[in-house]
Amino acid sequence: MSEVFDYVKINAAMGSIFKIFDQNGIDLREMYLLSEILKRESEKMDLPNVKWVQNELGISFTKLKSMLVCLENRGFIIKISSKKDHRIKFIDITDDGKEFFMKVSQLTYNAFL
Repeated sequence: MSEVFDYVKINAAMGSIFKIFDQNGIDLREMYLLSEILKRESEKMDLPNVKWVQNELGISFTKLKSMLVCLENRGFIIKISSKKDHRIKFIDITDDGKEFFMKVSQLTYNAFL
């Protein structure tokens, strides 16, 4: 069974998504982090910590730090110190981060309707 896609509609949506990414200095790894936070919140799981993100994305600590600073400066995430060990930093999404994620998700969803 073959699905029929409206490639013109998908292309337009992708153009809009990349424009939003460019305007906000965001890439797919950062979107993945935002989605991971939201998934964990919805499943009542612990937030991801910095070390998990580094391992999951397979990036250097320098690249990770740059990515987190970018997301913090845009107001999309905050880092929270662990109550048990202040060296451990958890990453949470802000309301602005949720709004950004939902905007991109809605564009993607609409492209395939």
